[in-house]
Amino acid sequence: IMPLDEATVYPVKAALEGSAFVFVAPYIEGMNDAGGGQIVRYDVASNSLSCVSCPPVGVTPTGGGILGSEDNANYGLGDIESVGTGDRAISDDGSRVFFQTSSALVPQATNGVANVYEWENGTVFLISSGKSPLPSFFGGTSATGDDVFFSTAEGLVPGDTDGGYDVYDARVPRPGDNPPP
Repeated sequence: IMPLDEATVYPVKAALEGSAFVFVAPYIEGMNDAGGGQIVRYDVASNSLSCVSCPPVGVTPTGGGILGSEDNANYGLGDIESVGTGDRAISDDGSRVFFQTSSALVPQATNGVANVYEWENGTVFLISSGKSPLPSFFGGTSATGDDVFFSTAEGLVPGDTDGGYDVYDARVPRPGDNPPP
């Protein structure tokens, strides 16, 4: 890992049990980086680093990763940065990491703007639609990672047609849930 600029603050998030840490690294040799720092997960048990926001081989990165909502104010969204649950970006057990990036990490992300993603045990999943012409923003997650809060201007449920930003809860279905189509 290269030395960090002393004037720059790089957020670090920790799993509650201390099994893993995630942070933004401005440059890591051997890991794909362009347009900003990438999000890296340090696994304590294996003493290993994984780049969770690096695009797959062959995909040109278009930006770095953002761990939490602290950088969303840069998009001029004001209070949208305070949505969620304490800006948690890693599940308590350390197995899930949540973030946003404009790099297309999965084929469904075709919009070229920021989307919200989940990294779980080495696999990346798209949380936002990947189709909205406006960026989506990560807001926070529950302790287990079963609830992920994000904002998007795209209407994801029937009746949401105003084109304004709304906060959504992408969640693992629970008994009795009747999720919208």
